[in-house]
Amino acid sequence: GFVLASRLSRYYRYRDLLTNETGYLISFCKYASKISDKFGKKITDLVDGYLLETFLYEVYEYHGKTEPHFYNLIDGIKDPGDFDSKQESVLGQMRTMINEILKDREELYLLGKDKLTFWLKVTLEILAGVILYTLFLSRVQTSYSFVLTVLLSGSVVIVLALIRDLDKLRSYDDSISYDLYYRVFDAIGRPRLYTNESLSRGVTPPKGYAYRFAEIVRKGDAVRYKKMTLMGPKRK
Repeated sequence: GFVLASRLSRYYRYRDLLTNETGYLISFCKYASKISDKFGKKITDLVDGYLLETFLYEVYEYHGKTEPHFYNLIDGIKDPGDFDSKQESVLGQMRTMINEILKDREELYLLGKDKLTFWLKVTLEILAGVILYTLFLSRVQTSYSFVLTVLLSGSVVIVLALIRDLDKLRSYDDSISYDLYYRVFDAIGRPRLYTNESLSRGVTPPKGYAYRFAEIVRKGDAVRYKKMTLMGPKRK
């Protein structure tokens, strides 16, 4: 129960931080467009490049892998070009947003590293085994005992599977791995990205919209896009 509560708390916090990050990215682009069209396009390109890089990694690890692309966002607001002095407050808001994202990314990085240790996993499996063994050892030849044993043993197995999925941030994987970032793509006017890995997980492109497709190639620790192609009709 303690481990399950810990994993649930971690998952919900992780989800909240991802929501903050993607929300700030949308606002970041919208604020940049208020300064100038050129600056808005520059920031949108940087955000788009950052998002494309995140799709190369799992949701629990990309914050440590994409730091150079995130730092490009910080460098991008250092030279906004010519703008009216009245827009200084807008640029100040953008600096505040990037600082908030930076803090959230640091916490996301730590939460991604916070996983069950090997010995804790072994302990959980041993305890589950003891419970299952005791249940089957103590049951009697009655329908009530049989049903109760099956239900309790099934519950133990389900709880172990749930802890495993929560530890790997797999619960509701599509929503935190793809859907949040697709909303950013939609908001900044860029085609969504679908990869061979996302398609294999059952994530399908929407009909009637343009999208980008890319194949992710992994070789050892190296990961890259093999090719990126614009698919489908023009976005309406």
